[in-house]
Order: sequence, then C-alpha cells, then structure tokens
Amino acid sequence: MKVKRSELTEPAGSLSARVKSGDLPIEELEVISENVSIRLKIQPIGSDLKIDGTASARLREMCDRCLIPYEINVEPAFELMLTENDLPSDKTDDLDIYPFPSNQKEFNFGPVIRDALVLERAMKKVCKEDCKGLCPSCGINLNRGKCDCHQTEINERWSALKTIDFSNMEE
Repeated sequence: MKVKRSELTEPAGSLSARVKSGDLPIEELEVISENVSIRLKIQPIGSDLKIDGTASARLREMCDRCLIPYEINVEPAFELMLTENDLPSDKTDDLDIYPFPSNQKEFNFGPVIRDALVLERAMKKVCKEDCKGLCPSCGINLNRGKCDCHQTEINERWSALKTIDFSNMEE
C-alpha cells in the first residue's frame, strides 16, 4: 500500500483505505477478507510525521490443539515515525522510525501492515478457550466426542511417582 507524500501531508490529518489483501506482502498469513481496512491518523511534528494506524482483517488459522481451521478478526494497532532527518526526535520512545527523505514521493505501508498483522496473532492458536484437542492415543477430536482409550496408561519408568504423598505439602 503505497501512499503519496501529498496524501500524508494533507491538513485533514487522517487517511482511510481499503487495500486488496493480495496487494499486501502477507504470504505467511491466510487472509480471507477480500480487503484489509487501513486507518491512519497523521500528526506532523516539525518536518517529521507521527502516524498512528490500525489494520482490520479476517484471518483463517489452524487450532494448535484440535487441528481444525477457524476464522478470527484481527485489528492490530501500529505506530511509526517518518522522518526526513538523520537523527530521530526525542518524542519517539516506542515508535518504529523510517527514513522519508524530502525527495521520496511515496511511502510503502505494506511491510508495516504485514508486521502488525503477524504480531497480532496469538502464540498459541486455539479455536476456543476450552478446546479439548485430540486424543494422543487414537487421534479423535475430543470436542466432537469421547474415545475409548485408557487414559491411565503410565510408563512403568514413572510408576515410582505414584508413591509420593503430596497431601502434606505447603501451597
């Protein structure tokens, strides 16, 4: 998503766009929404531009517990600073700083949006909080039914742990 300098420096201070998901460099994500909605709030700070943005998309993920695909809406926020200067200003504590020299006519937000979407994904992806996952013995999806496997099978190398009395331990 390339945005022209003139659009970023308009007095309105905000910009909204719908970008086709295929036009963004997001190969590692399965975006199922046709468009990704982008909203930018632009604040000039001297010759620099501080940009607060959000991206909205619908993703298809694979549950880490039951291996069933599910869909999720994500709306990550991101902040960045576009600067013409070599040194960043002192008001950029938690911002990503990108060079935007005066002779550059447009800025590509594609990588910024991709990073925001990727970072918004959960480390452990689950279709629902109480997903029971798969039986480790027979592989049946425990959300859809019960299996007849004996869950009490214990490797005899660990059987000595049964003799430990935990009743008198402090919490």
